[in-house]
Amino acid sequence: AAPAQNAEKPVPRRPAPASARDTAPAADRAAAVSSGSESQILAADADSWAVQLIALNDEAALQQYAADLGVGTPIYAQTRSDGEPLFVLLLGIYPDRETADAARAAFMSNAPIEVSPWVRPLAPLQQAVRALRAN
Repeated sequence: AAPAQNAEKPVPRRPAPASARDTAPAADRAAAVSSGSESQILAADADSWAVQLIALNDEAALQQYAADLGVGTPIYAQTRSDGEPLFVLLLGIYPDRETADAARAAFMSNAPIEVSPWVRPLAPLQQAVRALRAN
């Protein structure tokens, strides 16, 4: 297969994140665009699923990455990895794995990026955020 033309940098397509969120029920779409705060992640049901776009150790770089992808209001949280800050960017929070998988697929079809988004259970991220807040 031929290499992608823009392999060095993600190609932002502003409609992609919205179309990906449109695969979730209305309540989840509202959650996906309402706030970039950790409290949104903590308030979600522990049985929820998320699509993680990337994790970086620089909050400003994470915000720029989200802007480059056209994510209007990023959903992200700070955790720690090997004692260092790590900021986790989510595409959205979804009620089940199937909805998260559909959101990931829709996003990937519209926004070719080098890093493949990861569908993950939300509970471990919630636990990491709570652990950091407790310290």
